[in-house]
Amino acid sequence: MKVEDIQQEIIQFKPHVIHFSGHGKEGALAFSNSEENVNWVDIEALRGLFEIIATHVECVVLNACYSETQAEIISEYIDYVIGMEIKIGDIAAENFSTGFYTALFNGDDYLTAYEHGKQAIRLAGMDEQVDIPKLKKRRQTFVPNFKHDVFISFADAEKQWAEELTDYLRKQLRQKLETADGFQLYTGNDLQQLEQSASLLVIASPAYCEQYQNRFAELEKAAKQRPVFLVETDMCNPRPEFLRGFTPHKFWLYDEAAGMMQKITGDSYFAKANELVLAITHQLKELKSQQQHEKAVEEQRQQQQNARDINSDIDALVFLHSSPEDLSLTAEILPLLKENGIDYMLPLPRSETIKAEEICQDIENNIRKCDAVLIIYRESSPVWIRDQLISCRTLQRERKTPLKIIAVHKAKQDDLSCSLKNFQIYDCPPDDVKKYFPHFVEALKK
Repeated sequence: MKVEDIQQEIIQFKPHVIHFSGHGKEGALAFSNSEENVNWVDIEALRGLFEIIATHVECVVLNACYSETQAEIISEYIDYVIGMEIKIGDIAAENFSTGFYTALFNGDDYLTAYEHGKQAIRLAGMDEQVDIPKLKKRRQTFVPNFKHDVFISFADAEKQWAEELTDYLRKQLRQKLETADGFQLYTGNDLQQLEQSASLLVIASPAYCEQYQNRFAELEKAAKQRPVFLVETDMCNPRPEFLRGFTPHKFWLYDEAAGMMQKITGDSYFAKANELVLAITHQLKELKSQQQHEKAVEEQRQQQQNARDINSDIDALVFLHSSPEDLSLTAEILPLLKENGIDYMLPLPRSETIKAEEICQDIENNIRKCDAVLIIYRESSPVWIRDQLISCRTLQRERKTPLKIIAVHKAKQDDLSCSLKNFQIYDCPPDDVKKYFPHFVEALKK
């Protein structure tokens, strides 16, 4: 394909997968130009292309020699990119493509399809080339639920300066955020990407005001919804309305001798850049902490909602049965019954006014009349629990309706050596009672 046709094809078809099959070398891919000569497209050109089309492309396959470096760069914007570590033979490349797309067209995800592609090389007897294809996955963001951590907006006239600053920010933020690759910076003029960005960094200058004056309304809306970092490379007077109120990081000074503004350089530049790094680091950590808190609150709300859904319309009376040695365990479980709105009965306590035979009679009555029996133990022996199970089975014959459940709550893996027809027995250590309890509640509804 001619290099001038690439962008037109992508714009027209908006593909989810882009496959390049051809020649490559370190840092470039080979295309033909209008004179049918080889045109080597370098990494920066590829970066710019895939930055623009990242909204709809999901996977890129570079089936060309020495394309791993290009794949690494493209993976800054695309979720899945496959490149070749070194030179790969034509037959191996063809087998990889066959295995990859056969799996993909049959419904497998990109990771599985990648493994099928490698397996196709192996099945062809070319084990030495199996590991040449390398899969690169797009780096995750530091702040959850966003595609970019920082959207960096600048004028075309400031591109070189902005890219140099971005490179410095990327290196320093990786250290300050203590993450190898868990953050994303976006540099481009696609304002649609702002919706998927946690924060906005504007590199303001007279050139920026001129280029974006017709898009200030979009930028103002975005600035109200996320943190904004303001960088000035020159005096902006008047400053755009949506940037008023923000303290700028000024990378300029007024040269009185020359009577003009000049960009700062040297140590002054790095001092300002480091101030910006600290500001971004602090803000991203705050945003991440807020996201984590909101997630925890939502999970708790969802758990409560699930509990309400599970427990709705439960009309059951539970007999909570334990030996005297395990009354403390009973006390731990009672709050769960109350939280879930489940009616319960407890055995009569031992006392001077209540005879032992009366306690036994009460236990039998509860087994006959309650809807479920929750038998729990931690200190008592398996002999005691087996005796209670036998009693439940015997008294089952005198009930008008069957017991819904017998739940054995235990602390150690004792072998009870029994099997009871029509009964459900759950084994659960006391420390896991909250995980176990929803299963018991669900059984009550059956």
